[in-house]
Amino acid sequence: MDALALAAIVAVAALALRQSWGKWLHPIIDAGRDLYVPEQILLGEKLYRDVLYFYPPLTPYLLAAITAVTGSSLAIYAVVGIAISAVACGALYAAARAGSGRSAAFSVALLFVSASLAGATAYGSNFVFPYAHAAILAMTLFIIFEAMVLRIFAEGASAGRTAVAIGAAVLCAWCKIEFAIFVAVSIVAFALLAAATRRVAPGKALVAAGVAFGILTASFAAVWRYFDDAPPGHHWLFDNTLPAALLSGDVARHFYSSVTGIDHWASNLTVAAVGLALIVAHAMLVRSLDRNATPGERPVVTVALLVGLALVVYVLGNDRFFRAWTLIQIGLLPGAVRAVIRVVRSPEHQGKWEELRLPLLLWFSLCGTSRIYLNLAPSWYGFFLILPVWLLIADVLFRELPARGLHSRKGALLWLPLLIVIAGRNLTEQRETYAKKSFAIETPRGTFYDANPYRAQVLSEFFAYTREHRLAGFVVIPEGLALNYAASIPNPTSWHTFTPAELPTITQERAAIAEFERARPQHVAVASRDASDFGFRGFGIDYGIALDGYLRTNYVLERQWRTEGFSLFLLRRR
Repeated sequence: MDALALAAIVAVAALALRQSWGKWLHPIIDAGRDLYVPEQILLGEKLYRDVLYFYPPLTPYLLAAITAVTGSSLAIYAVVGIAISAVACGALYAAARAGSGRSAAFSVALLFVSASLAGATAYGSNFVFPYAHAAILAMTLFIIFEAMVLRIFAEGASAGRTAVAIGAAVLCAWCKIEFAIFVAVSIVAFALLAAATRRVAPGKALVAAGVAFGILTASFAAVWRYFDDAPPGHHWLFDNTLPAALLSGDVARHFYSSVTGIDHWASNLTVAAVGLALIVAHAMLVRSLDRNATPGERPVVTVALLVGLALVVYVLGNDRFFRAWTLIQIGLLPGAVRAVIRVVRSPEHQGKWEELRLPLLLWFSLCGTSRIYLNLAPSWYGFFLILPVWLLIADVLFRELPARGLHSRKGALLWLPLLIVIAGRNLTEQRETYAKKSFAIETPRGTFYDANPYRAQVLSEFFAYTREHRLAGFVVIPEGLALNYAASIPNPTSWHTFTPAELPTITQERAAIAEFERARPQHVAVASRDASDFGFRGFGIDYGIALDGYLRTNYVLERQWRTEGFSLFLLRRR
């Protein structure tokens, strides 16, 4: 049975990859950072000192180590993304299989390969060419950590499980800052819970937590010393991975309110409420079919229930289903807290792993959704943050509801059509989206495709121009390290992004101008890039005015590509 489930998952993954092949990369926004930076590390540049980077250092150095052996090309990075996806899918399957059963494992893996592997809801919302490799690597390690924690509570702590859990937690902490907070708090909480419930001997639990924190502390001290040579006035940690511009101010508030869904909280809660009502209706229909409708005795009732179930599946089988879990998680909290208290206080409950499974899954789910809580769906930022929610969903549908007597374990299989419809709609949306990406962009790193014919034409001509005139270096404004990477031409400055997040005030603009004066790049490419996701119209229009003035004073137009759908201006220093 497991073999058939895995074969189906592999087939769906192959379909998702086939219909999206070569079309994952966005040529301007985000993804180019993790293609460009590792190669600069191999060429002798130092992270944070020579190249600004907004995440902890593990991901770029790991990618540098891989590409040092394999070479750096679009094909290699596709293989890297697929490999990380396979590990993430395997960890999800293993975690669900051990804790919630075969049907839950199949469902979680199906949701992953149909929604996240080659997601097309926004730029970089896929695991092959994500907007940040640090994001998918952090979540993959977080899921491995979750799987090991579940195994430890269910089956006991072995040396291997403990080592894998600690290793995944420490590595996860060095991928994204918020995950460092999640795993640090989780290690303390799980050690205390394991000791209090006697799932692990108290001494062993505290020793394991001490070892984890010891490794974290030692690695932090080593990283601090290694990177503590950033330029004067620019700290490797506080001005890179924790920059004030990305943590406070109007730009940050606008961006993160959009990510979390706070900007449209009323409509988001309404959608969640509608989704919850539909889930309740689905559950009641499943209950009725499971308990009351015997096809041979009451065929009319059975047909009516099946028709009702089909209608609910049709209406619910989209983002409404996921958004409902914004409210469901809140509803599960009181019971989860009571279960933990009961297991801790009552000796007869201390050996019952089943009472801890849901609270543990809910904890991991809340960690993942904290950034997207009112915008809970596998789209844009949610494409990786929603993974722990799938484990919670599968457990509730296939273990918790049967355990509470709503329907039988066999009746829980009636949830599968809903999840299959969601998966099918995801794949259909991807096919339609990627079919529009039919315009090839030839680069020295390989070919990729764009949906914008004007941008594809301009970038193809731009790459040809850079080769013909042998440009030694250029800076892309407001962003576009993918162009530097694809052209195999470096950015001579340490700055690589000039969106409103990096230029929220005149102070940051002056810092950018100072960097231009220091590096004195010979060429600057100014690309048209919508900045509405930050609440602005565009560079030089309603933000970046001082830097735009500096460019106008110190650079002249060398070549321009102006079309109705995309424009690029190549400037040369006077």
